[in-house]
Amino acid sequence: MKDHLGNIRSVVTEEQRTDAYPMATMEISNAASDTLYYANVAETRAAKPSGMPVDNAYTNPNAYVAKVKGDGNKIGPSIMLKVMAGDTFLRRNVSLIALCRGRDIAVSLNKSSIKK
Repeated sequence: MKDHLGNIRSVVTEEQRTDAYPMATMEISNAASDTLYYANVAETRAAKPSGMPVDNAYTNPNAYVAKVKGDGNKIGPSIMLKVMAGDTFLRRNVSLIALCRGRDIAVSLNKSSIKK
């Protein structure tokens, strides 16, 4: 597709492919794999804060997280994916939001499968 100036904005193909990427675990032991596929890993790696749920189902140990905040690193681990019509992807993240200077803590587990 081209915009009104003749610049290519998107390319649509009928290509069919399956790509699998390892999750960004944030663990030191997985640093080589994490940084091979994702940006902003080392910049946002932080020790897991108290109040964060223990979840060793995906990584064990589960000692590190990606820390983002408004006055610091605003973008956590990221990856650029080629997405085409009909593609699906699965993302999983656990969020810890500290409110009122750390006195109130909200924890949410977000999982989604998106199909466009």
